[in-house]
Amino acid sequence: MRTGAKYLRARLRGPSMLKYYPPVINIAQLARKYPELELVDEDEEQRLQDIEDRKKRGKGAPKKAKTEADSRRTQRKR
Repeated sequence: MRTGAKYLRARLRGPSMLKYYPPVINIAQLARKYPELELVDEDEEQRLQDIEDRKKRGKGAPKKAKTEADSRRTQRKR
């Protein structure tokens, strides 16, 4: 019978791998940490622009229901 005990007893690899590889820093983290630098994440700006364009064409995500009566789920149950 296979129990996987050999792998469960073994030392975890995650902590040593985290120490080996340097931390990944992205522009969003830097902008939050140092707001005085006024960094602009171009990928995020492009994503927001694409969402706005989709909404103008009627292809965006539907608005969230504010009340239980507005929910489509309750309308389907009836």
